[in-house]
Amino acid sequence: MDPLSRFSNYDVFAYLPQGFMALAAIDYIFGTTVVLAADWDVPKGALVVFAAYIMGHVVAMPASTILERWIVHGWMKPPSYHLFQGGQKTFINYAFAEFSRPLAQSVKEDALARLDMFTVGREEGDVVFWKAYPLVKRDEKAAPRLEMFLNLYGFCRNAAFVSGLAGLVILAQYEWAARHSAPLPDQHFTVAILLLIAGFILFRRFLKFYMHYTREVFVTFAQIAPIPQSRPDTVR
Repeated sequence: MDPLSRFSNYDVFAYLPQGFMALAAIDYIFGTTVVLAADWDVPKGALVVFAAYIMGHVVAMPASTILERWIVHGWMKPPSYHLFQGGQKTFINYAFAEFSRPLAQSVKEDALARLDMFTVGREEGDVVFWKAYPLVKRDEKAAPRLEMFLNLYGFCRNAAFVSGLAGLVILAQYEWAARHSAPLPDQHFTVAILLLIAGFILFRRFLKFYMHYTREVFVTFAQIAPIPQSRPDTVR
């Protein structure tokens, strides 16, 4: 059996491309030829593919921690929180409008009724998501869409991290060389800026698809979940 056929869709979207990106960045920074200007035969090519896959897992760990857990869930608040809010005037709402757009009022009310809640507080975004997700992931219509958005946001998150980190390292390398009278070609500065811009664009795409993923969970949940027999008497 072809070993590449063993890769899942998420492997192909979220690990392999970013692993190749990381290896290419290492080539550019250190002058190696693992990917850039490489001359592969079949055994070497297979080895590089699996090295890229491993590297993809390596970069996915800090990408998930820094971009998703610290920045999104820690600073910006998870998309499940923003979906139940509306009318707020914050920096997040202005700078990342596609990430902070709430659910339609009717969908929001239906979802809250099924969650047995009146509102979602600042610390309850993850709680309500994990209440809804186990039921929604079993829905035959929602499951393929969830997988699609998961693949896309995983790709953009990990690619944004690799692009941003590579851009910062190349920029630091360029500045260090300039200060120590060993200037690098201006191409290095241009590449660093382009990578940083690409990283920011990919981060915004990550936010968009992460929000679509979460929105799909609650829109489906509002349609298929049973309504509790009684609702709480006080706002939680």
